[in-house]
Amino acid sequence: MANIHSIDSLKELNLKFLAEITKLRKENAEVKAENIEIKAENIKLRYALKKYKVKFTNLKQRNKEKTNLIVKLDDDIRKIR
Repeated sequence: MANIHSIDSLKELNLKFLAEITKLRKENAEVKAENIEIKAENIKLRYALKKYKVKFTNLKQRNKEKTNLIVKLDDDIRKIR
C-alpha cells in the first residue's frame, strides 16, 4: 500500500514539475522575444547615433570655417579703416 501511495505522490510531483517547466519555458520564450526587440531597437539607436555624430562633426567644421571667415572679415575691415 505504501508503494502505491509513493507512486501516486511521485506522479503528482512529476505533474507539478512538468507544469512548472512549461511555465518557465513560456517565460523564457517571452524573454527571448523581448530581447530580440531590444536588440533591434539598440541597432536602430546606434545607427541614429552614428548619423548624428557625423552631422555634429560637420556642423562643428562649418562653424569653425565660419568663425575663421568672420575673423578674416574683421581683419579686412580693420585694414580698410
